[in-house]
Amino acid sequence: MERMIKYSRQDWSQCECGDREELLSIFLYDLPNLTSCNVLPPLHILNIFLLRGWVGGGMSPKFMWQPFELSEQEYQEILPKLLNPNWAVLCNKLWRIRLPMKLDKEFDTIGDRYTWMALISEKHRVNSLTEIKKEIEQLGKENFAIITEFQLSQSQHNNSQRID
Repeated sequence: MERMIKYSRQDWSQCECGDREELLSIFLYDLPNLTSCNVLPPLHILNIFLLRGWVGGGMSPKFMWQPFELSEQEYQEILPKLLNPNWAVLCNKLWRIRLPMKLDKEFDTIGDRYTWMALISEKHRVNSLTEIKKEIEQLGKENFAIITEFQLSQSQHNNSQRID
């Protein structure tokens, strides 16, 4: 059974902030700076991140949670939900939309999170709009419609909160 995570989104005017409790898969999709080019880190890198207990601020909300780590079994159990997410559920939970997570085992032996991120970024960096379009087309028309609807609703929400 997937665990629930209590966490807080703070200090950002572009989303609903406050205390939250979500399934682990939703929590991981909600976090900024977890992935590099949408590549999910291997378990040991993910645990370095989760044991920190906070992330973000500035260009994204600040997130805080009680530090924890995942077991190998829990990581393997959560992978299908991260690699093939239910966009209809996620779009109503996240502060921003993103492409689905993917794996790249080439750099799994790297022990340092920042080195791993740099190597993944170098390999997976998107250099053209054509490549982005291909990734979006792989999501399928139904999921693309859900994501587009979410982006429009977020844009309308953000515009309604602006002070002129």
